[in-house]
Amino acid sequence: MNGGYRGEIYPINPKASEILDRKAFKSIADVPGDVDVAVFAIPAKFVAAALEEVGAKGVAGAILIPSGFGETGNQELQDEVLAIARKHGVRILGPNIYGYYYTPENLCARPSARRTT
Repeated sequence: MNGGYRGEIYPINPKASEILDRKAFKSIADVPGDVDVAVFAIPAKFVAAALEEVGAKGVAGAILIPSGFGETGNQELQDEVLAIARKHGVRILGPNIYGYYYTPENLCARPSARRTT
């Protein structure tokens, strides 16, 4: 949000109405219009259900920051997530990825401390 990206950012959280001064949506299904990419910063156990919603919305890409999949022995969950992505045609990066940076748009989608200056 403070790195120069000019596109829309839609926080999703079923328990919050606002995050960092932006309206938060209960589900990605509630976001008006199209979404290009979804960034997952949630516990691994919630990723499959959230990815199903992302796929139903028609989102083309997903960045899976959470760990707790094949790298920790949870191959079943990783296989489930991959099957959901394939079913909906969602291209994924991750899981257990530090984030994503797309320089032409100044899009930096990774966990970091919030700058206050």
